[in-house]
Amino acid sequence: MIDLTTAISIFALAPSGFYAGASPSAPSVHLTLRSGKVVQASAWTRTYTCALGGNLGAAEVSVNPRTRVASNGAINFESGRPSRRLRARLKYSRGRISGNVRLVGEIGGGSRCQSPLINITLLRK
Repeated sequence: MIDLTTAISIFALAPSGFYAGASPSAPSVHLTLRSGKVVQASAWTRTYTCALGGNLGAAEVSVNPRTRVASNGAINFESGRPSRRLRARLKYSRGRISGNVRLVGEIGGGSRCQSPLINITLLRK
């Protein structure tokens, strides 16, 4: 259970809105925050490699993690279907969200897949 004071500080800490950014290996990363929660997240990466099969090429994932922004600004989640999930380790600070994201998953009998670790900074749009 979250008390009212904590709820107000979280909402003030990370304002609701649409946050977007890009990097050379991920041309598109987006988060939507509403009432102190990440309600939608998506990432598109140029490389998604599997242990069996090598580089499968570009990959995209869109998820609805429903993850709270912690009182210290931390935003951590892993969400999506088994074949492709979005893993995020981010922090909200001074109007921006920064950290890293990675697409991970499994295909065809347990072959592990992942994108490179993507360092990203997202700005409110």
